[in-house]
Amino acid sequence: MAIPELTEDEIEALTLAFQMYGCRMIAHGRVPVVKLTRLSTFFFRYDLDGSGQIDTYEMKKCLESMGQKPSDQDVLELMGAIDEDGSGYINFLEFMNMVKYQKKLALDRDDESDILEAFVALGGHKDRSGHVQRKKLVATIKVDFGLPVNIEDMIDTLDKDGSGEIEWPEFKQLFNLPTQVPDL
Repeated sequence: MAIPELTEDEIEALTLAFQMYGCRMIAHGRVPVVKLTRLSTFFFRYDLDGSGQIDTYEMKKCLESMGQKPSDQDVLELMGAIDEDGSGYINFLEFMNMVKYQKKLALDRDDESDILEAFVALGGHKDRSGHVQRKKLVATIKVDFGLPVNIEDMIDTLDKDGSGEIEWPEFKQLFNLPTQVPDL
């Protein structure tokens, strides 16, 4: 389920509304209910026990459903970064703050120069010629960075000829592949 894009102002307004008024704002029609409903639908999809909070088990299931393979330590670190009140759980307000932060990160990384730098660092050329070897990219993602993503499947999607060489257009597309992570 793709969640429509919210502006930073809308996220801020929803966050503030929940902080100040909680559910009373929804009852009086002061919050854009459609957008709030879409975000809450995503949140509660992973609240497997219906507690209104996401625990470490539920977070791991959420990440796995997005194609990641996080270790227990990865999940604990992520939870620690999101869990603002130290409760050990992610509530809806913390989720809203995380969405706002992730949106800001996404806007900050829209610059193609970072992608080109990575391409060059992995063996491509600054003029966008050359290629990156599949083995090197997999090793960098899995070993050097320890990221729990299924990079092999992502490369298979891009490397149509099966050459094991990822040229600039394919490499750039790697950062624009649709994922199962909602567009918040």
